[in-house]
Amino acid sequence: MTKSNLFKRKKKEQEKKESKKKDGKSLRDRASESIRGLAAKPKSVFKKKPHTLEEELAHSQKVSDMYARHVVDLKKENEALICKLQREKIWHHKHRNIAEKHKSIERSYIDLNEKHEELRDLAFQLQQKLKVHTEKSKGMTGIRDSSDSLIGHVSQIFSHNASFASFIAEMKEDLEDELSLDDDEKCV
Repeated sequence: MTKSNLFKRKKKEQEKKESKKKDGKSLRDRASESIRGLAAKPKSVFKKKPHTLEEELAHSQKVSDMYARHVVDLKKENEALICKLQREKIWHHKHRNIAEKHKSIERSYIDLNEKHEELRDLAFQLQQKLKVHTEKSKGMTGIRDSSDSLIGHVSQIFSHNASFASFIAEMKEDLEDELSLDDDEKCV
């Protein structure tokens, strides 16, 4: 460290010490003097004036009115909190119902996927039968029966898909109805 840096650092430390003192006294000395000054004040300044009975009654009436207003405000806050709790309870039940409906939708999707797997298996089997019939028979009766069977299975899946789509639409409407809770709804 050079001499100029050392000199600058010592000068800054000295300035800090001087800024802490005011009128040659440290901060601790000034605080203790102010505390002693407060303790030395005469107590006659804090004496109360004697009141008449009417003044005492008026004052007690003011205090009573103030507490009555405060009680009314507390009752309003309490009613608002009760209403909020009831709304939260309603929302809790609605969300639980929504979760149950989502589970039933998931189960329906699983059922639909299983039906599609069955359809894929049936289509593969029918395709194999068609190959066998086309190779072995010259008549069209076997092919016609197989194709009619395939068409029947496909129409069955389409009707299942249509009923599932209507089920999904109904579930969506139910969920929208449940989620449309009005904030101005009166508490029960």
